[in-house]
Amino acid sequence: MEIFDLAIAYTWEYDQEFVELIEIIFRNEGLKTFLIGEFNLNEVTDKILNNELHFKALLDRASDEDEKYLILPKILSRKGTYIINPLMKTIVATNKAKMHRKLQKLKIRVPYSYIIPSFNELNKLKIEKNIFTKLGLPFIVKPATYSGGGQAVLTNASSIDDIDEVRKQIPQDKFLLQKKIAPMQIGKRRLWFRCYWFFGLVIPVWWNDQTHIYDNISKSDYKKYCVYKLATLTRKLAKISGLDYFSTEVTLDENKNFIIIDYINDQCDFRIKSKHHDGVPDRIVKFFVKSLAKKIHRLK
Repeated sequence: MEIFDLAIAYTWEYDQEFVELIEIIFRNEGLKTFLIGEFNLNEVTDKILNNELHFKALLDRASDEDEKYLILPKILSRKGTYIINPLMKTIVATNKAKMHRKLQKLKIRVPYSYIIPSFNELNKLKIEKNIFTKLGLPFIVKPATYSGGGQAVLTNASSIDDIDEVRKQIPQDKFLLQKKIAPMQIGKRRLWFRCYWFFGLVIPVWWNDQTHIYDNISKSDYKKYCVYKLATLTRKLAKISGLDYFSTEVTLDENKNFIIIDYINDQCDFRIKSKHHDGVPDRIVKFFVKSLAKKIHRLK
């Protein structure tokens, strides 16, 4: 039997640079990687079933996008492979409707949200006026489970017609109507953060929700805005979700309260800033890969 430390399954073309970085760092760490794609999925599956091939861990960035890959974590978990992140945990953690209720019970600040049924469940939607009063105008409409490049997300909704138009895009999904939170703004800086959870460690970074540009947080800003509080919030999300890695969006509102806006994004965008203007700072992507390598070493 041939044994590799980490198998990487991915479908997104922009993951290629990220995967190449994993291969380079893992090679330097003395760890063996194996890539899985459509070109070898069936062959790899057969070899796993025949005990010709084994992986200590699988970084699964494919099964949530392409059902052909669902068999891979299923059979590997039976063989004792460590799955990053397990699909069933991911499905629960990324359900915004369920997560919203959990966060409310824990008294974690989140925007006022109203959960509505899918278009397939109820195509003629009626919403009471007091709900619109609580939401304010404009408000945000977003799917409860689907997450893909902003599809079916409306950030400036103002009527039930707007809501229905978005619901039709993903008719099988529930939706959240969410109060729009205005972040504090200091000069040109919108106080909006993306926090990463990497195998027990929290990495906060500036993220502009309008331009999608990332920036490192300076030591002075870290202290000035009490960014350490984000670590506590992110750890709570990690405990609820049980995921090895994810990101979350948090803003600081005009009352200087941290509010979690987008709860858990499991498939982080790891395009690097040195090659993509709206990419993640290189040091953060490298930190993820090195944290991943440490995790794999601990599996030995």
